[in-house]
Amino acid sequence: MNLCRSVTNSFDRRAELEILLVVSMTDDKLSVKRFGMEEKMANILIIDDSRTSRKILRGILEDAGHTVIGEGVNGEDGYLKYKEVKPDLVTMDITMPKLDGLEALQLIKKCDETAKVVMITAAGQKEKMIQAIKHGAAEFIAKPYDAEEVKSVIEKVLNS
Repeated sequence: MNLCRSVTNSFDRRAELEILLVVSMTDDKLSVKRFGMEEKMANILIIDDSRTSRKILRGILEDAGHTVIGEGVNGEDGYLKYKEVKPDLVTMDITMPKLDGLEALQLIKKCDETAKVVMITAAGQKEKMIQAIKHGAAEFIAKPYDAEEVKSVIEKVLNS
């Protein structure tokens, strides 16, 4: 027995998307499949030396439906984790020990020129932002984090 039903579901309070649910009953087991347009959810690597910043960003990203597949505690660690987990997107702080964000960005882009890297900046880092653009950063997010801005920037980069 198959029952198809169209349901409107609200995503991110900004867009109404039509979703088709297919419910089937076989051997007393119920299964549900969803079809339709959905926002692209991503596997994301967070690279930041601040545990607090990583925790806040993880919460925002997971709340938006993304999966944080790893965390790097500095540029070197982040680069090695990038090669290991091959994420859809990276968020990376600019100022970190061992390798800073600019150096790590260059290494990531050298091994994967299609990498999508969003740089995390603090006030007063205009020169570093310009350098990051030259080296292939996709976008910037400013600290302190604004949850809606983070979600918007991530969605923009994923859909580009």
